[in-house]
Amino acid sequence: MQEYQVKVCEDQTVWYQNGKPHRLDGPAFEYANGSRSWCQNGVLHRLDGPAIENCNGYKTWWIEGTQYSEEEFLKKTQKHKVELVHGLDLNHNSGCYCKSVEQPRSISSKHEDITCPKCLDHLHKTQKHTVTFDGKTIKISQESYNEFKKLFKEN
Repeated sequence: MQEYQVKVCEDQTVWYQNGKPHRLDGPAFEYANGSRSWCQNGVLHRLDGPAIENCNGYKTWWIEGTQYSEEEFLKKTQKHKVELVHGLDLNHNSGCYCKSVEQPRSISSKHEDITCPKCLDHLHKTQKHTVTFDGKTIKISQESYNEFKKLFKEN
């Protein structure tokens, strides 16, 4: 549990720890006009939004006392999104089961509904593996796909 010294004045409330403006669960400065500022260890700092929110709507972003543009801040604090896809394309008309399915189609690694030898052969030749990292997609080999799969299962 954090212990704070809180100073309440007519126009502002300030949270202190060790003599410095500091608060982990909200703004260290709250002003009567609605403006707020987040500080940790005496410096402007916030990772989940702007560290200064003025009552007029003006906002600035700070991390450990360094100011950033909103774009720079988002790049620094954005969590990376990774998506691993194992798939295949069935896009042929071989006079078999696949012909009755709307073409083209993509299906996931669940392909137990395909029994035709031609389709299975086509399936194995057209397997595709991709990794999408922060919106950018790249193709990867079967070996790399298997390594990614192991990594995701471990976490």
